[in-house]
Amino acid sequence: MKILLVNPPFYRLLGSHYNANSLGIAYIASYLNKNGHDAWLYNADFINEIDYANQRELFDRFIDYTSYFKNENDPIWDEVTENIIQSSADWVGYTSYTANITAIDIISRKVKERKPKIKQVIGGVHATLDHNVLNKLKGIDFSVQREGEQAMLELVEGKSPKDIIGVVSRDGKGLCNNGDAPIMRIDDLPFPERDKIFGLTQEEKLMVDISYICTIRGCPYRCNYCASPFHWKRDKTQYRSPESVISEMRLLKENYWNRFKKYDYSASANIGKKSSLKIIDNSVVYFVDDVFTVKKDRVKSILRMIIDQNIKMDWKCEARTDHLDDEICQLMAEAGCIRVKLGFESGSDKVLKDIQKDETKQDMLNGAR
Repeated sequence: MKILLVNPPFYRLLGSHYNANSLGIAYIASYLNKNGHDAWLYNADFINEIDYANQRELFDRFIDYTSYFKNENDPIWDEVTENIIQSSADWVGYTSYTANITAIDIISRKVKERKPKIKQVIGGVHATLDHNVLNKLKGIDFSVQREGEQAMLELVEGKSPKDIIGVVSRDGKGLCNNGDAPIMRIDDLPFPERDKIFGLTQEEKLMVDISYICTIRGCPYRCNYCASPFHWKRDKTQYRSPESVISEMRLLKENYWNRFKKYDYSASANIGKKSSLKIIDNSVVYFVDDVFTVKKDRVKSILRMIIDQNIKMDWKCEARTDHLDDEICQLMAEAGCIRVKLGFESGSDKVLKDIQKDETKQDMLNGAR
């Protein structure tokens, strides 16, 4: 089967864009390809530009974002629909979060109208948390709850949807919900697809930020403002082995780190002069885990392997301040860390307790120092 896995437009609707490789669908694509299918990635948020809108510009353009949904004849919807049709895919899968559900609704209905034989599937965060999403998305045939690799494979290989764990389908009377998809052993999964990118020239493919690495699926913490404990389930958090992480870093360095292209991949800088925070090439690994520093012994093993094996790759991550001490910070520095994002949700211990951060103001001050 030929499958097109789509990251729908969102940042483009705000007057910016998103040129990174979406890991959720990239893992599904590589799993399908490993099992003999022909899966491609289509990022409908990609634009052939090197500059991104900053946070202030994004907020100022919010009215433009909502106005796109009021005009289903806007050229962007026709563009994405046409690209999907031109892919000649038998199956189309969309990754979802709440802000792009309306975009998926518009696009999927247009695809269904033109090519009703194409089977369309939605997965991702919103599809996992909204068990009844098919009631709104009339153009979508199936939704997948939680991890999508095995469920998507069984769908495209013709297994009855009512017999696939993790798939929600229509049975003529309502929705048939088979619960959450099974948890995959993360070390057994092939590395995410980084080459089969649909609709871009060879030059444009060099602009895709393929530097993301996921070493943890989920998060063991219980912060009640965050979707992660509900999307992944805290007790299902999975940790890749240090050997697997190092192997993927080597793959990146040996196959993608010789591009010599300079683009701004900082993407989230919103304070001061953005130019001072730019990372200007595609040679910085981004560990996109909710919290890279969970399980200190494991993290130290990864860092020591990076140092001992002379990997020499710059990287950035997200961390909690209560995980940081002199030893782990020294190891991070020696291993090539150039940026750490620390979540400071509040300077009030009462608020931190109320949101179940399990961290104190003093922890944050100590970790930052």
